[in-house]
Amino acid sequence: MVLYSFSDLCSKDFQLKYFAAAQTQKNPYRHYVCVKSMDNCDRFFYIKKGEFHIKQEGYEELVAKEGDMLYLPGDCVYTSEWKSEEIEYLSVRFQLGDSNEDFSFSDKINIQLHDKNGTVRDILTSIVSIWTADEVGYKIKAYSLFFELLHYVSTKSFKSEIKHTQSDISKAILYIENNYIGEFSVTDLAKMCGMCESKLRKHFHEYAGMPPVSYRNYLRVKKAAELIQSGDYNVGEAAELTGFSDAAYFNRIFKTFMGENPGAYKKKTQNFSKI
Repeated sequence: MVLYSFSDLCSKDFQLKYFAAAQTQKNPYRHYVCVKSMDNCDRFFYIKKGEFHIKQEGYEELVAKEGDMLYLPGDCVYTSEWKSEEIEYLSVRFQLGDSNEDFSFSDKINIQLHDKNGTVRDILTSIVSIWTADEVGYKIKAYSLFFELLHYVSTKSFKSEIKHTQSDISKAILYIENNYIGEFSVTDLAKMCGMCESKLRKHFHEYAGMPPVSYRNYLRVKKAAELIQSGDYNVGEAAELTGFSDAAYFNRIFKTFMGENPGAYKKKTQNFSKI
């Protein structure tokens, strides 16, 4: 089992190895004890109504209320109790991983997010409704909504981490991550962050190990490499789609980050895919 943050899902290839969904039972357990090896899957547990207390072995008690979504790692030991008369919850159990190993996202139960606008509640409600209806193709539809939920959680997690660890330049980082195909200047980024250009450059280099424009080019090249590797785009198409209008410049920047020119990379990845 390998630990990642949910923000890592933004850039990782992974598979959904197990999935199931549930909602409030007719006679829900007000007190519940989960012992070792009782549940090996990770879980999102969403509080629609009520106050939910959960105590993981070795950690302080957590209190979750309406709109809170908990993350429960697989195989954790805990006790839980509802402290309210009205109880409503939504739950999905899942296991993510790749061909080599399973992923988990923490050893600790935590409140993953507070759903202020009801986005997560609506997605989970749709998932549970589809999952329990058992119509033709229900799994595909439920899985697609679960991936939508993962996208929401992972991007929220990424933004939260950046704002927490890079508060001074978080606006610039998030802007580049979301707009790297377009053009912008360091002056534009500095204005976003309310600082002078020299200070922005210094802080950005501390974060990324390179200037903002180089980081933009790195993201472009990473995307271009992905397009080339897919086999659906030639080198020229990949360059154009990722914002490079000059072939010679693209070749030089690509080699800087990938260690070889685009043609060699294309040949290598195509040969590898045939093995």
